Amino acid sequence: MKESRKIIILAVLLTLTVACCVLLSFPGRGESEETSEVRPVVTAVSAGDVRAVALINETGSIGLLNLPEGIAVDGADAAGYSQSKLITIVYTLSHLKAQRAFDAPADQAAEDVYGFSDPSAQVSLLLEDTTIRLILGRRSPVGGEHYLKKEGDPAVYMIDEETAEMMLQSVLDLRDLSMYPALTQEALKELTQIEITNPKGAIVLQQIASDTVSSFYGMTSPVMAVLDWKNVDNAVLNPLRELLPKHFVSDDKPLSDYGLDEPEYTLKLTISGKTYTCGFAQKNPDTWYCANLAGTLVSETDASTAEFLQADFMDLIGGSIYTAAAADVSRLSAKYGEKVVELELAGESAALTGYAGDRQMDYLEVLDFYDRIDSIPAAAVYDETEPLASAPVLTLTVSRRNGSEDILEFYSVPRRQCAVYVNGACEFTTYAAVVSDIMEAFDWLETGRMD
Repeated sequence: MKESRKIIILAVLLTLTVACCVLLSFPGRGESEETSEVRPVVTAVSAGDVRAVALINETGSIGLLNLPEGIAVDGADAAGYSQSKLITIVYTLSHLKAQRAFDAPADQAAEDVYGFSDPSAQVSLLLEDTTIRLILGRRSPVGGEHYLKKEGDPAVYMIDEETAEMMLQSVLDLRDLSMYPALTQEALKELTQIEITNPKGAIVLQQIASDTVSSFYGMTSPVMAVLDWKNVDNAVLNPLRELLPKHFVSDDKPLSDYGLDEPEYTLKLTISGKTYTCGFAQKNPDTWYCANLAGTLVSETDASTAEFLQADFMDLIGGSIYTAAAADVSRLSAKYGEKVVELELAGESAALTGYAGDRQMDYLEVLDFYDRIDSIPAAAVYDETEPLASAPVLTLTVSRRNGSEDILEFYSVPRRQCAVYVNGACEFTTYAAVVSDIMEAFDWLETGRMD
């Protein structure tokens, strides 16, 4: 048996070796395909050795001075500029890698073809004893990358759109365009309320006192709901971190010139007791105007970065009306019909163990059971005028390891649905079939078999 296994492993290794040799035998096929997994190095110097950076493009010239106290914009007040943007420029240009490189004829025709005779931008990195000069050519019509040339280097480099845009930006784009403080880990702890208003209505998220990550934020409007922290992270917090305006527009014109006196979308963040109100108005399908409405500094941001502001509150509810991570739970109790079935949980990670009566369940069995009960999708917003059954079909009690307890009651309503009361409050209905599935899961927990 061992000999057969060795033969199989050797055969696989031989096949992989032959495949690698075949792939390596093919030469590069020109500009549209990468010739190597290793990206060509354009510059590789320590950012600390760069004394200054001179950048010239169609917007004018920018001089950056690398000083011990930080990076300064030559001839301007450093306080109005973003140090993170300035540091990014110096570091990126000092450690610049291309997508790929190729050799080109050293003649005027090639200079014209790649746009080096009329460059889009020119960069000089001033070191102590030398200067590195880069020339940005035109944009490739094939892959969307930009041609780049380094003085004294025969190669033509292809750099990505993001790096090219950095070289093409104006000095005004280097200003601090942020509309609210950066959401560092510490600032995030002080982010107590998030309010998003769009044509669908207003959504208010409130940070709630809890020592479990699964209930970090709750929705208080238009409905009350406990939210899964992962859903909030993906749908709101991560986009908030990335919502950084790209281009300066104006700081001396009324907001009404850009439709920001009556913005289409409004974002309010309460951080450390201070509220920051930001407005957004569409410039075109790809770009939005944005501003902190307490001032007149107007910027532009990509429509994709502001897309999360279009969310409906049901999007934030996610896949379940109520969630509780198995690691946070100490006991589950289900009462339905004449039955009361309980599951005690102990341990963590792969050592998580469940106890149901005389039955002990290992980690995989607990997860299998939990998969059957942890999704309670919202069918509709609960209408209080609908007739409600006098007694719950199912009462589910979730006891957490921190000592808190949640009680979920499921009452039958018309349309084959159940109103879901969480700690006495009801905002949504779920499907009757979902409640039946939960009860069947507890039947399996009690008997070890599914009928």
